[in-house]
Amino acid sequence: MPQTSSKINTGRWVILGVVVFICISISRVPADWGGWLLTRQPGLALTGLTGSLWNGQANVASVTLDNQTVTLGKLQWDLQLLSLFTLSPCVKVTTSGQASFNGMVCAMRSGGITIKDADATLPASLVQSKIPVPIAGNFSVHLSDMQLRGNVLYKLAGNLNWTDAQASNDVQWIPLGSFAAEFTDNGKNGIRAKIFDLESDVDLAVDLELRAPNGGSAKGQLDVPETMIDRYKLADFLAFVGPQSGHENGKTRYNIQQEF
Repeated sequence: MPQTSSKINTGRWVILGVVVFICISISRVPADWGGWLLTRQPGLALTGLTGSLWNGQANVASVTLDNQTVTLGKLQWDLQLLSLFTLSPCVKVTTSGQASFNGMVCAMRSGGITIKDADATLPASLVQSKIPVPIAGNFSVHLSDMQLRGNVLYKLAGNLNWTDAQASNDVQWIPLGSFAAEFTDNGKNGIRAKIFDLESDVDLAVDLELRAPNGGSAKGQLDVPETMIDRYKLADFLAFVGPQSGHENGKTRYNIQQEF
């Protein structure tokens, strides 16, 4: 029995020694390797790397989406040790700048990346190219799960808030309130979303689908106060949104049935 106990204790020390050796080795790997891991996904650029693969930072990080470059400011990462044993290394990433990000990024064995439990803030300018009218406000996004290989979306679950929302009619800015969206992948590399109002004089309920590689649809309804339509001269613009379907409680309802 004592001999068996001695073997067990020896085995524990061997395992502990291997773990310590791995930790020390990783701590001495330069930060450039961590930068290489993060930039496996096209569009992310890092400069001014310091630290180690284990814990490092880039003085300036930027991401390019739809030919638009957004500066993320300083980026820091912490490599998750246990993830190395799954052959899908994960890093905790934090940025602060024009857009901010805080979440877990993992490299998939089959290529591409997975993002989990991530929170991000985005400037309105980042999504402006997708919106037909000038907008302003603050966007915040929570990603429960997202899988990308290159520019192809394989999995998505999360939500988005647009607060202090404003839109321009080319004459003045129109305060809109706040809105939200809950989104998932559509199983075909595209996105499905339910968009609705949170605190707004406008009532909105829309089902949106963005198909891959292009195209999509929007279906739902929009109720706009008649006083807002008159004050900001929105009648002509709203006619493009959809046909009127009635008036109730001082609001005009528009049915949205769009294919694009």
